Amino acid sequence: MIDQVFIPGWILRWIPLDLNPMILDKSNFFRDITMNVIKRRKETGRRYNDFLQMLMDIVDETSENENREAAEDETDRFGSVTHNGMTSIASKNRKLSNNELLAQCVLFFMVGYETTATVLTFVAYCLATNPEWQEKLIKEVDEAFEKHSEMSYDVVREMKVLDAVVSETLRMHPPIGS
Repeated sequence: MIDQVFIPGWILRWIPLDLNPMILDKSNFFRDITMNVIKRRKETGRRYNDFLQMLMDIVDETSENENREAAEDETDRFGSVTHNGMTSIASKNRKLSNNELLAQCVLFFMVGYETTATVLTFVAYCLATNPEWQEKLIKEVDEAFEKHSEMSYDVVREMKVLDAVVSETLRMHPPIGS
């Protein structure tokens, strides 16, 4: 209410005062998707080599360490003093909360969105200006679909022409510098 006294209301509508990614997600889209993926992974026990799995491992590891460190004495495995009375055991390892995990996932998505869109735009431009490479890439993608019937991370990794096109596009048009 005090902010409205100093700043006119029409300006407040145009300025985002809080840039918290979770507040920008008013419909809870990212929260719901992320929590559903975490729930499904815990139910199936399947592990993936990705950012979300690393965050899930950190959450699990910190909760395990919290219980184990309460029982440890004041020396670590090398004989060094780890608790000198000035710092508490709880401050040594801070647990990653679910809200922090969600915020990291949303931030990871938002940061990667613009650079990915920029790279894909330049890939489309480079393919449009080089029709011979466009034909090579179309042929490779068609062969991959015939061989595997569906796309996966491993199938994309096998595509050498796609890798060459994306690498050359990144060399010519880096998204960070543009």
